[in-house]
Amino acid sequence: MKTVWTDKKWSFYAALEYDRPIDNATVDNRGGKSAESSNFGLERLNASIELVEGLRFHGGWDIWGLDIIEAASMVYGDDNPGLWINGKYNLIDFSIAWMKLEDNDFQNGASDHPNSNEEDRDLFAVYMDYKFREKEKIRMFYGYDRIRSVPSLD
Repeated sequence: MKTVWTDKKWSFYAALEYDRPIDNATVDNRGGKSAESSNFGLERLNASIELVEGLRFHGGWDIWGLDIIEAASMVYGDDNPGLWINGKYNLIDFSIAWMKLEDNDFQNGASDHPNSNEEDRDLFAVYMDYKFREKEKIRMFYGYDRIRSVPSLD
């Protein structure tokens, strides 16, 4: 019997992180019931599926950026939750992403942030690489950080 997923390439991974050396004060407090008891947590999470050859859809908390790996990551590069599509066709690579940088829908009280459901911080971004030689390429990118037009109370 053939299933729908047999012709699709999919992947999933998760990375756990522990930031302190093991000692008897933290080993028994696994799970981090309080901020003082553990630095253990989920660092990365990514699930992806190949939509068609050369086009892959991703979702999760993984490293994505406009100018990471080859550049200095001075514009944007982080591991925020989001959805993105990567494509690779001949000399062109591209990625289109939506990242949730901050969610203000769930505040402690209504007075914490007025109109909080309209003041989320979202990043909409795209980049395209054109590889004109074996080890040379040019990258064009654009990013829109939605919070820039929202006043902050900080």
